[in-house]
Amino acid sequence: MGDRQEEMEGVQKVYDEQRLQLNELEERFATLEIEYNRVVEERRVAKEKAEEAQRELERMVRAATMLQSLWRSYRCRKLLKQKQKKGKKGKK
Repeated sequence: MGDRQEEMEGVQKVYDEQRLQLNELEERFATLEIEYNRVVEERRVAKEKAEEAQRELERMVRAATMLQSLWRSYRCRKLLKQKQKKGKKGKK
């Protein structure tokens, strides 16, 4: 019976040591998990900001293109009107 008791105590001692190691590892994992989640959240927010900035840039480029198109068509019509007026005066 004494051998079994010694074996049981040895197993219990190993179990207790491993349980302490497990607790230490779980604590370190918990802190690392918190840090990891924070980093992931920061990256997600940064990605969303970058996507929003890209959408804003695209919107501004479309607006600038539209303004340029309108301005060029206005100038073209204005020049055509001036040429038409010059052509009529010369014939009379």
